[in-house]
Amino acid sequence: MNEIENKIDELISLIGEEEEVKRYRLIEEELNQNEFVKKKIENFKKLQKKMAIYESHQNMIPEDINEKYTKLYNELFEIPIYNEYIDLQHEINEVLQQITQIIEYEINKN
Repeated sequence: MNEIENKIDELISLIGEEEEVKRYRLIEEELNQNEFVKKKIENFKKLQKKMAIYESHQNMIPEDINEKYTKLYNELFEIPIYNEYIDLQHEINEVLQQITQIIEYEINKN
């Protein structure tokens, strides 16, 4: 393993030790074990895919799909643990984007 791979492994380990990441993994596990919430998330993802297909073909999204999406979206965000999960997901993604930007900057500055 070369030095870069070692540093990448070290960075991955550091990120994995962050409290936000640990909490995110714990919540993800809880959500996956809760069949009620799990089913809602699966249905929500299916609706998102349908909507993306309509949009990619530059078609209007049918009103019934739009209504189902909005209803399911609101139902999911009424679940506190799901809210926390999404918030943590955004926080972690922001950190990863910042790390990527720093690496790109450092590579390109010379």
